Amino acid sequence: MTALRPATFGQDRQFPTSLQTMTRLLNVDLRRNVPAPEASPELSDLYRLFDIEGFRLNMGRRFDSLWGDVRVHVKDDRESPPGLTDFFRTVPFHIVSKPFVELLKRFGVACEFLPLRVRYRGKWLCGEYFALNVLSVVGDAVDRELSKFASYDEGPLEEVEHLELRDAVLAATPIAYLSEVCCYAVNDELAAAISSAGLSGVATSRPEDSRS
Repeated sequence: MTALRPATFGQDRQFPTSLQTMTRLLNVDLRRNVPAPEASPELSDLYRLFDIEGFRLNMGRRFDSLWGDVRVHVKDDRESPPGLTDFFRTVPFHIVSKPFVELLKRFGVACEFLPLRVRYRGKWLCGEYFALNVLSVVGDAVDRELSKFASYDEGPLEEVEHLELRDAVLAATPIAYLSEVCCYAVNDELAAAISSAGLSGVATSRPEDSRS
């Protein structure tokens, strides 16, 4: 594929502060003092999901009627503190805890929370963890004039050095999946609630701090 010319901006150019405060990115907390559970779906369950035509979460499609029983094996990361968190990742989805789900539901989010059976330290945990499927998908949230990135003919933006979002596009939803950069965005109110809820493994960050 032919690379397009990266968007650039001058050294003296200032970015509006209003664009820096309304929307935050939702991330897994990767700090070394936070547990980093390693999750692996049961292969037979994963193959069954991939046999579903067009299967991919966070693309605006519901999968609750096709989901079935999905088992995930979780173990502690050797280089991190032991324990489970409220937000972690496996292939091909993010996992959210019941407390995190309850918080998101209070904001009326357009999401599916697809049930998982999680095996951790020899015990099965049922009804405690879910695959996150965000149904609000936004494909034009990136302000391409103010952002700096490399872009190709198809697919997400790459080599993002500076990211600015068009907050007006995201104003109508507490959480959205940004297909241009393959990440979740939350509004300030939800970000503040996440911060004060005491959830582990969950972090929010300013878009302009994002790198890929």
